Amino acid sequence: HGPFSILVVAGFLGSLIAISPSQGVATTVEPAAKTAEPAAKKNKKKSKKARFEWGSQLQFRHTFAPSVDDPTTVKDEAGDADIQSFQLRRIQLWVNARHKRLRLKTKMAFDKAKPRILSAYGQLKLGSGLSVRVGQFKRLGSQDYLTTSAHMRLIERSLVSEKLSGKRDVGLLMRKRMFSSRLVMRLAVLNGNGPNTLGNDDGHLRYEARVDVDPLGRYRIDKRGIGRKLKVRIGLAAALWRQAQDRVWVSASAPGKNYRLTAADDSQQQSAFLAARYRGIEARVEVFRRQTSPLDADDATRTAQGVSDAQHQTELDKYALTRSGLYAQLAWRLPWHRPVELVGRWCTWRPDDGVTDRSDIAELGLGWQPTRRLKLQWVWKNRRMERLGLATVEDWSMLSQMRFLF
Repeated sequence: HGPFSILVVAGFLGSLIAISPSQGVATTVEPAAKTAEPAAKKNKKKSKKARFEWGSQLQFRHTFAPSVDDPTTVKDEAGDADIQSFQLRRIQLWVNARHKRLRLKTKMAFDKAKPRILSAYGQLKLGSGLSVRVGQFKRLGSQDYLTTSAHMRLIERSLVSEKLSGKRDVGLLMRKRMFSSRLVMRLAVLNGNGPNTLGNDDGHLRYEARVDVDPLGRYRIDKRGIGRKLKVRIGLAAALWRQAQDRVWVSASAPGKNYRLTAADDSQQQSAFLAARYRGIEARVEVFRRQTSPLDADDATRTAQGVSDAQHQTELDKYALTRSGLYAQLAWRLPWHRPVELVGRWCTWRPDDGVTDRSDIAELGLGWQPTRRLKLQWVWKNRRMERLGLATVEDWSMLSQMRFLF
């Protein structure tokens, strides 16, 4: 599926090869003092008990969107009533359990008609920085989506990461930490059907790999505030998958003339992430690219119906798509009042599918977190849509949100 994806996956697998520690000169270890024995026994006894953690999150949002005139219509929509609404968002509850090297996590959401499972997995540490996770968890393609909602600097994630991240899935993940977590590599094998599915409906698996490098020390994405020390993160991710996609070509000029065009779509996606923070300023950039190639069904009836190879290839090319986009974000923590942050983000989305509109979004936000359990956010959002076959339209909205953590 491409040299970049193969290189990322091969590099990850090679890194999992165990490297035996160097054979040094034997040294004599002094016996521990007797006064330390009771403490050691106490810690050993305590480690036999499982630890439970629980928490919840609630977000209360208000949206104001003034009416905007659509130049393609006769009516002047600018005179219509403005849109205002209150909404409960991310009503979530999570429960975690830890016992020695085993960790269990369950996270549920109640902000829709039916409760749903967001995450449910078990993770086992195998030693030497290697761990294995099984269950339902987030995919690896977007650092923006991997950032938990409680630590987002703006109210919403970027449009491009929402479109291409893939959100959650069911499968197995292997993670390797090296050099004091300055290098973290992940490899996941997933069903590819999304969250809350009991099986694999088409038998095809999804493969994902991610490498994150923090050359100046661990870069904590989920962190309140922006530190003063210089920190940098470089992230690369790749995904490969095949999805069943039966398409039938039907002749517009000759009714009854048709054949099976495609059997599946082969897709690959790459993303690159760069972040840096220093003295209360943080900059982030993430770039995405996805290519989809249709898989020929090789229907033998095609030639019998007189469809040429050139015409057949033209029909296949209609489903060969490239989607791309990026976002750039800049945040500044006020030095004279640390709980306050000013954030700006620009995002562009290019679907290239002949159906979806192209979008450019600019956002300006203000966040105030007086305590760990409360955060207030305001965002002004401007969106420009290049609509297919229609005039370009531009609108704006104002979002306000209160977030509570319990």
